[in-house]
Amino acid sequence: AVERGARAAGLAPGRVRRFASVPEMASAVKADARPGDLVLVKASRGMRLEQVVEALAPGRSGALDPVHAAGRE
Repeated sequence: AVERGARAAGLAPGRVRRFASVPEMASAVKADARPGDLVLVKASRGMRLEQVVEALAPGRSGALDPVHAAGRE
């Protein structure tokens, strides 16, 4: 339903992706996030999307520091 709504609102088909697992999604978000990006993770706890947040959280190996990711020092 979200994908359908995004496309109906004009989002290009190539901008909508599906993932087989939450860890796969976490890796993709981590690879795509750039300094200054704001990543909103919204879902039920049952989906376990906290794994996406954990992949981006400071203190994790290779994680982005949110202050530096936002371009502030």
